[in-house]
Amino acid sequence: MINKLKSANHIVNNYTAASMGTGFIPIPFADQLFLMGIQRKMLYELTELYQLPFSKKIGQSIVNTLLKSLLSSNMIKGVLGNMIKFIPGIGTAIGGFSISVFNGASTYAIGQVFIQHFESGGTLINFELKKAQAMLKIKFKEGEQKAKEIKQDI
Repeated sequence: MINKLKSANHIVNNYTAASMGTGFIPIPFADQLFLMGIQRKMLYELTELYQLPFSKKIGQSIVNTLLKSLLSSNMIKGVLGNMIKFIPGIGTAIGGFSISVFNGASTYAIGQVFIQHFESGGTLINFELKKAQAMLKIKFKEGEQKAKEIKQDI
Protein backbone atom coordinates (compact mmCIF):
# COMPACT_ATOMS: atom_id res chain seq x y z
CA MET A 1 0.00 0.00 0.00
CA ILE A 2 2.83 2.41 0.75
CA ASN A 3 4.22 1.94 -2.77
CA LYS A 4 0.76 2.63 -4.19
CA LEU A 5 0.47 5.82 -2.14
CA LYS A 6 3.96 6.87 -3.20
CA SER A 7 3.06 6.21 -6.84
CA ALA A 8 -0.20 8.15 -6.46
CA ASN A 9 1.63 11.15 -5.03
CA HIS A 10 4.15 10.93 -7.85
CA ILE A 11 1.30 11.03 -10.41
CA VAL A 12 -0.26 14.07 -8.70
CA ASN A 13 3.08 15.89 -8.48
CA ASN A 14 3.75 15.31 -12.19
CA TYR A 15 0.33 16.61 -13.19
CA THR A 16 0.69 19.55 -10.79
CA ALA A 17 3.83 20.65 -12.62
CA ALA A 18 2.25 20.03 -16.04
CA SER A 19 -0.85 22.02 -15.18
CA MET A 20 1.26 25.01 -14.20
CA GLY A 21 2.37 25.29 -17.81
CA THR A 22 -1.21 25.90 -18.95
CA GLY A 23 -1.12 29.29 -17.24
CA PHE A 24 1.22 30.50 -19.97
CA ILE A 25 -1.18 29.82 -22.82
CA PRO A 26 -1.43 33.33 -24.30
CA ILE A 27 -5.15 33.16 -25.06
CA PRO A 28 -7.10 34.40 -22.03
CA PHE A 29 -9.24 31.74 -20.34
CA ALA A 30 -8.04 28.97 -22.72
CA ASP A 31 -5.87 27.59 -19.93
CA GLN A 32 -8.98 26.38 -18.09
CA LEU A 33 -9.93 24.06 -20.95
CA PHE A 34 -6.49 22.49 -20.99
CA LEU A 35 -6.44 22.36 -17.19
CA MET A 36 -9.65 20.31 -17.07
CA GLY A 37 -8.18 17.86 -19.56
CA ILE A 38 -4.99 17.49 -17.54
CA GLN A 39 -6.92 16.94 -14.34
CA ARG A 40 -9.19 14.37 -15.98
CA LYS A 41 -6.11 12.51 -17.30
CA MET A 42 -4.62 12.57 -13.79
CA LEU A 43 -7.82 11.08 -12.42
CA TYR A 44 -7.72 8.37 -15.07
CA GLU A 45 -4.16 7.44 -14.07
CA LEU A 46 -5.13 7.37 -10.39
CA THR A 47 -8.08 5.04 -11.09
CA GLU A 48 -5.74 2.81 -13.09
CA LEU A 49 -3.26 2.72 -10.21
CA TYR A 50 -5.98 1.82 -7.71
CA GLN A 51 -7.48 -0.66 -10.20
CA LEU A 52 -10.85 1.08 -10.21
CA PRO A 53 -13.27 1.45 -13.11
CA PHE A 54 -13.05 4.82 -14.85
CA SER A 55 -16.03 6.60 -16.30
CA LYS A 56 -15.13 9.59 -18.46
CA LYS A 57 -18.54 11.13 -17.85
CA ILE A 58 -18.50 10.73 -14.06
CA GLY A 59 -14.81 11.67 -13.80
CA GLN A 60 -15.26 14.79 -15.88
CA SER A 61 -18.32 15.82 -13.89
CA ILE A 62 -16.52 15.44 -10.55
CA VAL A 63 -13.36 17.21 -11.72
CA ASN A 64 -15.35 20.08 -13.25
CA THR A 65 -17.40 20.52 -10.07
CA LEU A 66 -14.30 20.53 -7.86
CA LEU A 67 -12.48 22.95 -10.18
CA LYS A 68 -15.51 25.28 -10.30
CA SER A 69 -15.61 25.22 -6.51
CA LEU A 70 -12.00 26.38 -6.39
CA LEU A 71 -12.54 28.94 -9.15
CA SER A 72 -15.48 30.50 -7.36
CA SER A 73 -13.51 30.96 -4.14
CA ASN A 74 -10.47 32.31 -6.05
CA MET A 75 -12.36 34.23 -8.74
CA ILE A 76 -10.48 37.51 -8.39
CA LYS A 77 -7.07 35.88 -8.91
CA GLY A 78 -8.23 33.96 -11.97
CA VAL A 79 -10.07 36.82 -13.64
CA LEU A 80 -7.29 39.34 -13.01
CA GLY A 81 -4.64 36.92 -14.22
CA ASN A 82 -6.56 36.28 -17.42
CA MET A 83 -7.41 39.95 -17.95
CA ILE A 84 -3.73 40.85 -17.67
CA LYS A 85 -3.06 38.42 -20.55
CA PHE A 86 -4.85 40.85 -22.86
CA ILE A 87 -1.82 43.13 -22.55
CA PRO A 88 0.55 41.98 -25.31
CA GLY A 89 3.92 40.62 -24.25
CA ILE A 90 4.44 41.41 -20.59
CA GLY A 91 0.76 40.76 -19.78
CA THR A 92 1.05 37.16 -20.89
CA ALA A 93 4.08 36.62 -18.66
CA ILE A 94 2.62 38.31 -15.58
CA GLY A 95 -0.80 36.72 -16.02
CA GLY A 96 0.82 33.37 -16.74
CA PHE A 97 2.78 33.33 -13.49
CA SER A 98 -0.25 34.17 -11.36
CA ILE A 99 -2.51 31.69 -13.12
CA SER A 100 0.13 28.95 -13.10
CA VAL A 101 0.12 28.88 -9.29
CA PHE A 102 -3.66 28.52 -9.19
CA ASN A 103 -3.63 25.81 -11.87
CA GLY A 104 -0.92 23.85 -10.06
CA ALA A 105 -2.57 24.24 -6.66
CA SER A 106 -5.97 23.16 -7.97
CA THR A 107 -4.51 20.08 -9.65
CA TYR A 108 -2.62 19.16 -6.50
CA ALA A 109 -5.73 19.63 -4.34
CA ILE A 110 -8.00 17.60 -6.62
CA GLY A 111 -5.41 14.85 -6.86
CA GLN A 112 -4.95 14.68 -3.09
CA VAL A 113 -8.71 14.54 -2.52
CA PHE A 114 -8.95 11.56 -4.87
CA ILE A 115 -5.96 9.84 -3.30
CA GLN A 116 -7.55 10.05 0.13
CA HIS A 117 -10.88 8.84 -1.25
CA PHE A 118 -9.31 5.89 -3.08
CA GLU A 119 -7.07 5.02 -0.12
CA SER A 120 -10.17 4.71 2.05
CA GLY A 121 -11.71 2.24 -0.41
CA GLY A 122 -13.80 4.73 -2.39
CA THR A 123 -14.59 4.70 -6.10
CA LEU A 124 -15.88 7.29 -8.56
CA ILE A 125 -19.40 6.00 -8.01
CA ASN A 126 -19.45 6.69 -4.25
CA PHE A 127 -17.50 9.95 -4.36
CA GLU A 128 -19.11 12.50 -2.01
CA LEU A 129 -18.72 16.03 -3.36
CA LYS A 130 -19.86 17.81 -0.19
CA LYS A 131 -17.38 15.88 1.93
CA ALA A 132 -14.60 16.44 -0.60
CA GLN A 133 -15.08 20.20 -0.87
CA ALA A 134 -14.05 20.83 2.74
CA MET A 135 -10.85 18.88 2.23
CA LEU A 136 -10.32 20.51 -1.16
CA LYS A 137 -9.82 23.93 0.44
CA ILE A 138 -7.21 22.57 2.84
CA LYS A 139 -5.36 20.72 0.08
CA PHE A 140 -5.54 23.82 -2.13
CA LYS A 141 -3.52 25.77 0.46
CA GLU A 142 -0.93 22.98 0.48
CA GLY A 143 -1.02 23.02 -3.31
CA GLU A 144 -0.31 26.75 -3.46
CA GLN A 145 2.87 26.15 -1.47
CA LYS A 146 3.81 23.20 -3.68
CA ALA A 147 3.21 25.27 -6.84
CA LYS A 148 5.32 28.14 -5.50
CA GLU A 149 8.15 25.70 -4.82
CA ILE A 150 7.88 24.32 -8.35
CA LYS A 151 7.80 27.87 -9.76
CA GLN A 152 11.03 28.71 -7.92
CA ASP A 153 12.74 25.71 -9.50
CA ILE A 154 11.83 26.92 -13.00
